Amino acid sequence: MQRVNTTGKIGREYNEASTERLESNKMAIDRKISLIGLAAIVVLILGGILHIVALASPYWHTTSALLFNGKMLRVGNSGLWVECIATTGVTTCGSPVIADEAWMGAVRAMAILGMLTGSGALVTLGLYTFLRLETWSRILKLSAIGACIGAGVLILIGAIIYGASARDGKYSPGGFNTGSSSRMVYTLSWSFGLSITGAILCFVSGILTGFATKPKL
Repeated sequence: MQRVNTTGKIGREYNEASTERLESNKMAIDRKISLIGLAAIVVLILGGILHIVALASPYWHTTSALLFNGKMLRVGNSGLWVECIATTGVTTCGSPVIADEAWMGAVRAMAILGMLTGSGALVTLGLYTFLRLETWSRILKLSAIGACIGAGVLILIGAIIYGASARDGKYSPGGFNTGSSSRMVYTLSWSFGLSITGAILCFVSGILTGFATKPKL
């Protein structure tokens, strides 16, 4: 009889322990972060990295000279801050000839503002995803969405201005003798493409944030 009571006590203790483990697992599941929110953060970080690389690299366009014999001669490449020109086998880099143009100032401003706005989006999106702030949850989510879209718009505007202004080839690179060519030709290059891709990823992150749900407390 004593053995039965002991067995029953052990059984009750086992059931209680199992119930506690289930409750603990349930709480752990409820406290998991939003996978969609985490995906939005990853996409936004990737877009930011691509945009920063585009800002720093001197390959927004390549410069070629259309010679009088009809051949194209690769002269150099240029970015928002640096222009590199190859003459007689020596490559020299300096400030772009187009640096003083008003539209270049607008491109730089849009690119930098886009980067700063994207940084703000990353902060608000991180707060929304990881912190248990139910009171501010909706505000953080809407702020993150607006900042993501705003960053994408600013970056895209800068890229559009650059693409529309630098393709006409009227700016001759410094240190190059234009007397041997009929005109200069600008061809948009991979840094320009990275900036566009970064803007698109900002939009994607904003869309993902819209579908993200706040983790339960």
